[in-house]
Amino acid sequence: MAREALESGLIEPAAAMATRLRGEVASLDAVYREATHGLADAELLYARLQREGFQSYEADAAMRDARRSIREGKYARGVDHVDRVLRAFARPANAREAHARALDETRTRALLLQGNGFGFFPEIQEIISRAEREFQRGNLLESSEDLRIATVLLDRLGHGPRTNG
Repeated sequence: MAREALESGLIEPAAAMATRLRGEVASLDAVYREATHGLADAELLYARLQREGFQSYEADAAMRDARRSIREGKYARGVDHVDRVLRAFARPANAREAHARALDETRTRALLLQGNGFGFFPEIQEIISRAEREFQRGNLLESSEDLRIATVLLDRLGHGPRTNG
């Protein structure tokens, strides 16, 4: 249409149409890149999380929806689906961060109680070490169980030896 307007001598309307079209193409290109690059990044991150044992129906569905939207040329909708994927990843990432903090706090607490002369303290240290190893391997469930045991034992140590009286 811009070319026809230009050939008809309507230079200003033709230039306005061409400028508008250039802006729309640039905008579409930006959304396309955001969708395709975001999806590629999400797929890489999901593959890494899956190697660590993470599975998410929501992430699978959102990636499938993002691929379909991009294939259909609905790039803005694809970006929305990529955002859904990332939100699905945030929950386990937050859980992992919280668990890592709990491991650090438990290790610190154990170090503070270390010199109190409790006979089974080496066993507590081994349980904490095992929890850390399992966490590094991506076995969050096993790590959580060991951390829970260590916490209960440390709570008993924190109360000191019991006396009858």
